Amino acid sequence: MSSKLGLALLHPYFFLTRGMTLGVRVFVQNSKGEILLVKHSYVPGWHLPGGGVDHGEDVETAARREVYEKTGITDLIGLKFVGLITNKTVSVRDHVAYFQAVTVESLDDKITLEIAGARFVAKSQLNQILPEETLNSLKQIDFDQVFENSVS
Repeated sequence: MSSKLGLALLHPYFFLTRGMTLGVRVFVQNSKGEILLVKHSYVPGWHLPGGGVDHGEDVETAARREVYEKTGITDLIGLKFVGLITNKTVSVRDHVAYFQAVTVESLDDKITLEIAGARFVAKSQLNQILPEETLNSLKQIDFDQVFENSVS
């Protein structure tokens, strides 16, 4: 399924079936200070790992589950909430909770139907790698502060 077609179908589905959507994204930092990114099979570009919060699931559990499902990483040291944004590209009812954590685990390099790749990148590269809409969304939280307060 092409990424534009997939998004064109997915967004109206969530809009019609859910009063509000809640997602999570996690800044996962490794021992070198690099940040974990994933590449989805259905949308172009690299993104912070994350996804939707299931009905009845708390956001911290969702953050841990989504990182595991996308990368195989289970040990998120110092997982901490850093901000909540409204994702206006979907609707004003779509919210994303951001977390930060550190890991000493290696990536699971398996490719799945959802994930085409995962890698750690230098913080200095994020402005060139992350999509513009993600960078614009991150202006709603103190993006630089997230890294200054990272657990080492």
